[in-house]
Amino acid sequence: MKIRTRLFLSFFFIAIFPIAIISAIFYYDIKATLINEQKTALETITKLKIDGIKSYFDASSKEIRVSDERISFQATIPIISALYTEPKNPQYQSAITLLNSQISSLTKIQTETENVLFVNPDGIISYSFTKEGLLKNFAEQFPEVGKLVMENGKKGSYQSDLFLHSIHNGSDFFEGIPFYDSSGKFIGILVTDMLTDKLFSTIQGTDGMGNTGETLLVRLISGTESDAKLKNNFNPKGDTVLFINTLRFDPNSSFKKTIKIGSQNGTAAQNAALGKTGSGIGVDYRGVQVLTIYRDLPEYNLGLVTKIDMSEILVPFYALLNKLYIALIFTLLIVIVLSIIFSNLVSSPIREITEAAIRIGKGEKNISFSKKLTSSQNEIGVLASTLANSIKELDSLNADIERKITERTADVTKKEKDIEEKFEKIATMNKMMVGRELEMVKLKQEIEKYRRSSTNT
Repeated sequence: MKIRTRLFLSFFFIAIFPIAIISAIFYYDIKATLINEQKTALETITKLKIDGIKSYFDASSKEIRVSDERISFQATIPIISALYTEPKNPQYQSAITLLNSQISSLTKIQTETENVLFVNPDGIISYSFTKEGLLKNFAEQFPEVGKLVMENGKKGSYQSDLFLHSIHNGSDFFEGIPFYDSSGKFIGILVTDMLTDKLFSTIQGTDGMGNTGETLLVRLISGTESDAKLKNNFNPKGDTVLFINTLRFDPNSSFKKTIKIGSQNGTAAQNAALGKTGSGIGVDYRGVQVLTIYRDLPEYNLGLVTKIDMSEILVPFYALLNKLYIALIFTLLIVIVLSIIFSNLVSSPIREITEAAIRIGKGEKNISFSKKLTSSQNEIGVLASTLANSIKELDSLNADIERKITERTADVTKKEKDIEEKFEKIATMNKMMVGRELEMVKLKQEIEKYRRSSTNT
């Protein structure tokens, strides 16, 4: 890998690493801040709704007690209870007229009062302001709560669970109190049928909850109840969550929609129905990820959940994230450009020095560096200056060596010539000497020949 590429990658990652860390911190911090702010808002809304629920039930109980004090129940109920099988009896008609008049005035003031009933010890409705259920068995007419109202209403004031009214198909609850005649004898239960419009208006209000926020009122029931009429009753050992109010995204949910305990959806609703309190991010009954606050309302056998879709909570976050992406792209481009510039600034002089070294290795001469490079005071500039001086010294040394080689070559040539001349002289002398030796040999041979001839004569 070329040094320029290495330098580019080094500058790039050195620049991008802190940007990535800052971006990650920004990402998680902004996201956590938005979620925490919405959680705080939901907790406030949840508290207000719980206070509203408690205030509603407390006010309803207070209204019922005030009504009991204002209406002449003691003067009319005993007569009605005794003569309800004789509707034409003057005393009965007089008592009915008086009681109906007083309750009629009451319902105009207390609009949540749907009906007032009196149930005798045998469970028969001997009086009904609206005539609904009159002369019928109370427990059979209202199977979900009638029996409980009868059993508990004998002992003292009893407020039933919310239930789906069998006649007007709305959500109601009963308040039952024992009734005694002037002699202190128990003669039945006075039951007030209360509407829940104000309650559900409080619960289902979406102020401060955006476009997806909603409140759930839930109850734990038994999904295996054999009696269909009792299937919506609260069961502390139940295995199913019943949705009491109308849901924002399911208009037909009230007292109809259920989910099983252990289901992947509606985890907060399950926790609230099981009597748990907490908050977190989970999946709602639609399978959508939501931020939830869930609370237990044991005094009403209910659980409350407030929630809002995470997608809505994070809308500002995603808007900021888009801006961050744009900023990161521009930053990335700037980092790339700067990395290229800085890598070139650093690698260019190194490349110049490297190319010079390659040329020197090839034996080239007249190698020089740019003035900008040799005048630089950094390490590379010092290296270039040193190498330039070394090249000059090397050129001078090469010239001196060539001069000396030329001189020595001339000396060698001259000595070789002298040696050749001497060799020629020696060769000439050798020839002369060889010639003399041959003549001496011949002379000796002639002398020897002469001696022999002399001896013979």
